Amino acid sequence: MKKFFPALKKYNNFYFFNNSAGSQVPKQVIEKFNDYIIDGYSQPFDNNIISNNNKKNIENAKEIVNVITNNNNGKIVFGNSCSQLMFNLSQSIKKTLKKNNNIVIANFNHESCITPFERIARDNDTKIKWWKLNNENDIYNINYNNLLKEIDDETKMVILPHVSNILGNILDIEFISKKVKEINKNTKILIDGVAYFPHDNINLYNSNIDYYVFSFYKFCGLRISCLYINNSSFDTDINNINHIFFNDEKSNIENKLQIGGINYECLNSINGFKKYLIDFSNEFNFNNKKDNIYFDRKMYEFCMSKINIYENIFNKLLNSFLKNENIILLQDKNLKNIPLFSFIFKDYTSSYIVNTLNNLNIIVGGGSFYSNRLIDDLNIDIQDGVVRISLMHYNTFQEVEKLVEILKYFNKKQMDFDFSVTYNLKNKISNVIKNSFNNMKVDNYYSNYRKRAFSLIKVNNDYSLEIINNAKFFQSSKYNNFNGDIIRDYNNIDESLISDETFKELILNFKSEVENHIKHANNYFYIHQIRVHAENNKETNLIPEGIHKDGYNIIGMVCINRQNIEGGVNGIYSNVKRKVHEIQLEEGELLIINDNKLFHDVSNIKKKDKNEIGYRDIFVLTTIS
Repeated sequence: MKKFFPALKKYNNFYFFNNSAGSQVPKQVIEKFNDYIIDGYSQPFDNNIISNNNKKNIENAKEIVNVITNNNNGKIVFGNSCSQLMFNLSQSIKKTLKKNNNIVIANFNHESCITPFERIARDNDTKIKWWKLNNENDIYNINYNNLLKEIDDETKMVILPHVSNILGNILDIEFISKKVKEINKNTKILIDGVAYFPHDNINLYNSNIDYYVFSFYKFCGLRISCLYINNSSFDTDINNINHIFFNDEKSNIENKLQIGGINYECLNSINGFKKYLIDFSNEFNFNNKKDNIYFDRKMYEFCMSKINIYENIFNKLLNSFLKNENIILLQDKNLKNIPLFSFIFKDYTSSYIVNTLNNLNIIVGGGSFYSNRLIDDLNIDIQDGVVRISLMHYNTFQEVEKLVEILKYFNKKQMDFDFSVTYNLKNKISNVIKNSFNNMKVDNYYSNYRKRAFSLIKVNNDYSLEIINNAKFFQSSKYNNFNGDIIRDYNNIDESLISDETFKELILNFKSEVENHIKHANNYFYIHQIRVHAENNKETNLIPEGIHKDGYNIIGMVCINRQNIEGGVNGIYSNVKRKVHEIQLEEGELLIINDNKLFHDVSNIKKKDKNEIGYRDIFVLTTIS
């Protein structure tokens, strides 16, 4: 399906695995959006040709939503986001709450389905009950019985995700709603279908669901969202929160919730979503026709079945890898899931993993994803969060296999060496390397005067070197208490370096040393180019973080130049920070350290001659894991 997506053509060397944050947009949707802007931008309420065309397109969009939801007994309200619609809904129904009522909310809901209802509950002295994800020794369980135990005669509403945007598990909402209504037929059921919508068909026909919300930008559309409200709930619960004269509105009572009207250009793009599904079905000769032009429930279900079958293979590929003792997967493994996986590496922060993958053009997400209640309850660092991979039907098996290959790199190795020093380049440093230090930008992340460049380097099969993108540097505060937990943005090293033979020899020497200790080592390395100037009349601290590790398997430090300084002695320490060795590196000497096992630091430097400039030039090389 990639041929329909302009962004996937433009960025054909990128891997888009953060689709739950927003999918890519097909040309059919873009064209319909543009049509509204180009062919006649006007309100649809006037009696002229342009307005009548727009009105027709809006009615068509509404009918498409009815087909998608299989709606036969409800109304559709539009908004710019699920969050906005949930706020509007909560304000509309708050008068229905009584002091003794309660609302049951899953703690694995997106925050958009929590905060608005917490607020109205607080204002009405209504109790909030939580249905929590069970967690025992990192084994997760979604227990329906625990939910049903919370339902009683005073339960006004139950708020659930069809799919949690962290867990990826699909809830059996038909079963749940049936059981809830058996306990209390008056309990209203609200389902967040945002994460579910792109992966399986929605079916609200004669359902027990009172409210269902989803967003098109999660499934090949633009920022237009839909809220289904069944007719009985609309008649009994919905109060006008819009202009006062809508109290008496009969012909379009959805206006009670559509504050300020609808974003008509985005609404019109839904007609492009229909066109995309038609073209999608034609790729599979739906009904044995090559040029089908009709869109109905049967076609929608056909498209979603093809997507579902295809994406289930993604699930198998990733589930196989994520059964890994070094990874904690946040998922109930007994329930079906969409191709969405949130996990934590035991030996790496999520922020580091996400930053490195993004540096490699593998676009994944990291954080809490507005599921802060769940992240908090699981005692996961809210600032770091989880790594989330979310796939769409336009991803390929080859892309997923590449992702798995890269993820395997993030593995702390048990190595039987401590440190070593190599002298291959001693007094052989080229002028190209030395001069490149003069052109670096000032490092603004430190208070003393220093310059820095930073790159992600790939060693190709022919041993040529390649700078990958403009990589960002991230280090956890676990390793760096001075500049940890921030993304640092430096310029790349000078392009002239990667064709310099001495620089190549340096990189290949480091690569060879890594391969001596790590089986199946990869060909990616981070390289830091650093010049620290000695300050006048005092010592200069080279590393404010003190005795530390860098967070990698292996690190290497090579001295390029010591200009008018003394000090700068590298110290190596055991895991209890007892010094085991020290060395003052001279030009071309490469110190390699097992960073899993040992700590290190560098002593301060000061000028020998106070009237002359003084500095220390080094490269620091690391594995990416």
